[in-house]
Amino acid sequence: MLKKFTFFFSLIFAVSLQGQTIWGDQPGEGDFDGGFNGWTVETPNPMTDSVWVWSPNGDVGNGVLAADGTILNSPTATNGCAAYNYDFFITGGVAIPPTFPPMVSHLVSPVIDISGVDKSMAVNFTQLIRWFQSADGFVYSNLSASVDGGATWSDYIDCNSGLLNGSTLTRFGPTNNNKTINIPKEFTEGADSIQIRFTFAGNFYYWVVDDVTLVERPDYDLSANNFFARAPSLFTPKTQMAPIGFLIDVENQGDNPAPNTMAHV
Repeated sequence: MLKKFTFFFSLIFAVSLQGQTIWGDQPGEGDFDGGFNGWTVETPNPMTDSVWVWSPNGDVGNGVLAADGTILNSPTATNGCAAYNYDFFITGGVAIPPTFPPMVSHLVSPVIDISGVDKSMAVNFTQLIRWFQSADGFVYSNLSASVDGGATWSDYIDCNSGLLNGSTLTRFGPTNNNKTINIPKEFTEGADSIQIRFTFAGNFYYWVVDDVTLVERPDYDLSANNFFARAPSLFTPKTQMAPIGFLIDVENQGDNPAPNTMAHV
C-alpha cells in the first residue's frame, strides 16, 4: 500500500495593538462632518473648478463611466467626506469630451500639534478609488506631509501601489477599503506640528477619502507578506521523501526593530 504523509505548517508571531490616536478621532477633525472643517484645497491647475469637494454621502455615481460600487463604505460616510470626482467634472454626467487631460489637486489638513509625540506616525483613512491614468510626474493617489506649515513637503507616497487601473481592457472595478500609510520617522523627528496632504493626480475616475486619523505607529507591527515557499505537494509517497525548504517574507512596520522574530513550521 502506498503510504502518504500530509504536511501542515503555520506561522506564529506577535503583532502589537494599534498605537495611540494623535488627531482625527474627534468630530470635525478627519471625518469631514458637515464640511471641510479646516481642510483646504490647493489646485495648481488651470481648470480651477476641477478640485476636491465636500460630498454629503460619499456617492460618486453621477459620472458617465461611474458603473457600480460608487458609494464610499466608511463609518461616517453619511455625515460627509472629501471627493475628487473627475468623471463628473469632465463629463457633467452627460458625455465624454474628445480630450480629458489629467488634473492635479491637493487636499490639505489643518496644522496638527505633534509636540508631545516621540514615536513614528502613520495616517489611517478609508477610501473609494478607481483610476485610469496618472498625471506626468505623479502616481494617481498620493500622500505627503509638511512640518513647516506647508512651506515644503515630503516626497509623495503612493497610497495604492500595485492597484490595477480601471481601463476598458482590464474592467477593474472600484476599491473600497481602509488604508494605513506610514510617514518616514526621519521626516518628523524634532517637529512640533504636521500637515497631511492628499493629492489627486490623473484623469478618470475618482478618489474619495474619509475618517482620516494620525496615529502613533505601534512598537512592533509584524505581517507576513504574500511571498512564501511551502511543501511542493500536499501528499508525498514515503519512497519519495526529501528535505523541504520553507520560506516566508515577514515585514515589521513598527517603531522598534524586532531582531528575534521567528516563524514556526
